Amino acid sequence: MIERVRIKKQRQKPNRKAFTDLWIERLKPPKDGQELYWDTGQKGLSLLVSPKGAKAFRSQFKLNGKWETRTIGRFGEVAIGDDKENANVAWAREQVRKDRALAKEGTDPRAERKRRSKKYEDVVDQFIELYAKPRQRTWHETERVLKSCTDWHKRQIDRITKRDAYDILDGFIADGHGPKARVTLSWLKTLWRWAYKRDLVTAPIMDAVTIDYQKTERDRFYSDDEIKTIWRAADKLDPVEGGYIKLLLLLAPRKKELAGMRWSELDNVDNPTLWTTPFERTKARKSATKRRVYLTPLPPLAQRVLKGLPKRNDDDDEANADLVFPSRAKGVPLWPGSPLKRKLVEHGVANDFTYHAIRHTVATWLENAGHSEWERGLVLNHASSGVTAGYSHGYPLELKRNLLTKWAKHVEGLVVAEGVSVLR
Repeated sequence: MIERVRIKKQRQKPNRKAFTDLWIERLKPPKDGQELYWDTGQKGLSLLVSPKGAKAFRSQFKLNGKWETRTIGRFGEVAIGDDKENANVAWAREQVRKDRALAKEGTDPRAERKRRSKKYEDVVDQFIELYAKPRQRTWHETERVLKSCTDWHKRQIDRITKRDAYDILDGFIADGHGPKARVTLSWLKTLWRWAYKRDLVTAPIMDAVTIDYQKTERDRFYSDDEIKTIWRAADKLDPVEGGYIKLLLLLAPRKKELAGMRWSELDNVDNPTLWTTPFERTKARKSATKRRVYLTPLPPLAQRVLKGLPKRNDDDDEANADLVFPSRAKGVPLWPGSPLKRKLVEHGVANDFTYHAIRHTVATWLENAGHSEWERGLVLNHASSGVTAGYSHGYPLELKRNLLTKWAKHVEGLVVAEGVSVLR
């Protein structure tokens, strides 16, 4: 009878060494793969050596019953979060002791390090969480602007200089992106002021930065022939995009406010006569002095456009069901950007088309028709200014309805021959 003997596979013993700076300095990289060494002088400290010679200290700690590991720095390089001390053995052992103490209290050392970090990308993350998100629905746009300074991401924020800012901003202007430079500088100033109050920088240096770019007054507006061309191009788009462009022409709203329109914002889905834009989606949200909603009476032609749009049904995803102008992305409204503009241009619209010029067009037509600046501001949802505005709490809804209806009749007179009487 043959006796079978099971041989247990022996686990490879970990490489344990008493770490010293001299030993690590002389340590040769492995020929292939990575080599891991453990320090006998501090539990949880290891050194990962790559074939290219990179030597990274790692900290192991137990958090909520689970072992976790994080890289704390490369041997010989400036320590993470420290502008003076190099990452040596003594420093690494101290970091591991701190990590284990935090983990024992239930605090994740990785999150704590990020909170204390002065790296630009980490400070931006803190700024977005603590400043932008509580104040902005469009905080992701602010995040995108600040993170467009990609060369700064791994740098300590207090080592970024005004010269660095000029290098980035001047580059934007040289590439023809003056508005981008202006917006970026505005948010950099806000970020540095916020960081200064929290002792993350020694001074709000961005306040001293200026750029040689001035926002020019827009004077572009569309002629009657161009209005006809835009409407005709909208007829060739899909119903959602085409309806969006037509309502831009008829109501002169801000493009993002209209893009986010919900069916629930209409007084009657089947027979809409009034659109109420909530405060959170208005430009007025940037001011905490007065919470305003926008009331927009719908002239007959705008009502016909809305009735011709696809309605939500029981099969629609709940995130998209209430959107009048849904995109293909779940819960995201139509984006009135360059792709939609390109479609319009392909159908004959001028190359210099801008969405905002529609508002200039409506205001110019009302001015030529003899209407006052206040009446034009009423249509454009401009906030009233001056002392009297603080005493006025009514809203001239019928006046606004008459003005929009008058404008819509003008548009209808231009485009009726193009088939507006039969809307999709």
